[in-house]
Amino acid sequence: MSGALGLTAIVSGADAGIALGVAGCVWRQTSVDVESRVSLWLGIALARVCSRPLLALIFGVVSAMVARCRWEGGAPRYFVLPALTLALPVIAYVTRTHTLEPS
Repeated sequence: MSGALGLTAIVSGADAGIALGVAGCVWRQTSVDVESRVSLWLGIALARVCSRPLLALIFGVVSAMVARCRWEGGAPRYFVLPALTLALPVIAYVTRTHTLEPS
């Protein structure tokens, strides 16, 4: 299970990071670029210890989209929150470092 969770986090983090980075490159100096930079800063600055409870509050309590706790049978519903928490630094790294050339 941990291998599948790690692979899910890396793949989804790279996908989201590339998408945000390309959007930031295409629409430079717009709100899209600012939002991609903010996601970069938050992904790097927030430790997993801080981001996990915040994501659980937003997605688990407020919107009830995913399970906040437990691991029952490895259903996708239980994969989302841990994978997203692990993917945040990957998203932040890929967003700006691999899609924007230094200016």
